[in-house]
Amino acid sequence: MAYSPDGSYIATGGDDGKVKLWTTKNCLCFVTFTDHTAKVTALQFTPKKGNAVVTASLDGTVRAFDLVKYRNFRTMTTPKPAQFSCLAIEAGSGDIVAAGSLEPYDIFLWSLKTGQLLEVLSSH
Repeated sequence: MAYSPDGSYIATGGDDGKVKLWTTKNCLCFVTFTDHTAKVTALQFTPKKGNAVVTASLDGTVRAFDLVKYRNFRTMTTPKPAQFSCLAIEAGSGDIVAAGSLEPYDIFLWSLKTGQLLEVLSSH
């Protein structure tokens, strides 16, 4: 579960791969994303405006969802199959996304703007 920067929304990720967005004012789910095919293991709103939520999943993808147009606008993957267990977004500009994988315990860094894999940190 994650709160938007202004506290008006909550994002949740499920074992069914669904990402749901809720209002804190009236506790209603106003959108459900069904793009993941396995458990959502981590999610976080982009910093400052919070106009996107980024998710990590055991399906081997990290996805970014636009909260204005309500669509998956970026899908980040790895050269070899990986299952993601955690996620972080750079606090400043929010352009760098990091996700940690299970076995072989690598950390992958992407540009959120381009979706390009920037670096793989191994040996953890």
